[in-house]
Amino acid sequence: DIEGSNISLKAFTMAMAAVTSISHIILQIGQLCSLRYSIVGMKKHEGRDVYIRKSEGIEDEAAGTRRWLCCYNQRVDRTNDNLKSKIDAHVKKYEAAITGITFFGNWNYMPNVLESLEQNSPFLIRMRIERDDLAVLQLPGEVKYSITHHFHFLVYLEIKNGNLTNNDLIGLARNCKRLNNFRIPGNATLNGENEIENIDEGVGEIINQCKELWCIYLDDTSITDRAIQHVNRLKELMVVSLSGCTALTNEGISYLSACTNLVHIFLDGCVKVSNSEVLSNLEYLTVIWLDKTGIGNDSFSSLSTCKYLSQISLNYTNITEFGEPRLLSIIQNCKNLTAISIGGIQITIYFVAHLRKLKHITDQWFDKSMVTEDMGLFRRAAQAGNVVSQT
Repeated sequence: DIEGSNISLKAFTMAMAAVTSISHIILQIGQLCSLRYSIVGMKKHEGRDVYIRKSEGIEDEAAGTRRWLCCYNQRVDRTNDNLKSKIDAHVKKYEAAITGITFFGNWNYMPNVLESLEQNSPFLIRMRIERDDLAVLQLPGEVKYSITHHFHFLVYLEIKNGNLTNNDLIGLARNCKRLNNFRIPGNATLNGENEIENIDEGVGEIINQCKELWCIYLDDTSITDRAIQHVNRLKELMVVSLSGCTALTNEGISYLSACTNLVHIFLDGCVKVSNSEVLSNLEYLTVIWLDKTGIGNDSFSSLSTCKYLSQISLNYTNITEFGEPRLLSIIQNCKNLTAISIGGIQITIYFVAHLRKLKHITDQWFDKSMVTEDMGLFRRAAQAGNVVSQT
């Protein structure tokens, strides 16, 4: 009987161990499938590294938790091995793979950190790399290769002022097809002739391969119209930021008109863009920035058909007082519009009076020094546009 009791106890113990193991696996799967995470960061504090825990939301507000590791500036005398052991200990402590990482500042420790993540966190989904100043990140080849070839589950990648080449971007496109949020503002790589390399081929491959993209940031890069000629393949695209892409023309912008789910478009600083009429079919457009473009009096009025438009920025464009009737048409027809910015444009005091009567425009910005009281200008503008009256 005693022997039978021992066997039963042993069987019960094994069964409980199995249940515990299964529960642990289910918990791990739940952590990997969730889209909200808590940040578990490693930050230098009073001369030593400490863990901090806080919450940060991302674009998808689904329930759940995720692990996020922040590697801030480390002391120069801190060895890579010490930092690597900290990360390994972090993974062991929480018994869960890290699923997001942000690098700030000194990049000397990156190779060992990435090596540890490759081994312990194959399901890394979110990565940010940036520095405090505006200098170009000279990421070493081994770091770029690790990022673009070893983290196949990445859905969010942001590298500010990086030095990714066409080959880097092509490798990323073919190995990280789950990307849905792609941001490389300020990317610049010098070729053999000490000129900034054009990355049209690499960006084009990202667009062709990563079909789940809903957000693209290519600000201040060397892309031309060719880079985005197939953007119509991105059926989920909602946000496009091309600020400062000085080589883009009206032809390139016309490709965006096929992305009917676009909500936010940033074209400020695209000096060769002079016509926004091609975007008038974007039914869900809510925010558009056209600052410092070639937009003139006759090239923006059709935006009044975008009924969900809530914010428009036209600072320092070629619009004059003769464009006031068309501006008022947008303001009056777009009932959801709450913010308009027209700094650096000459307008009449009568236009300002009309603008201030519209209660739904809560955020108005213009240069007071550019306001004229010339009644003749207002009358001629009103007659030309046949939209507003003198009252």
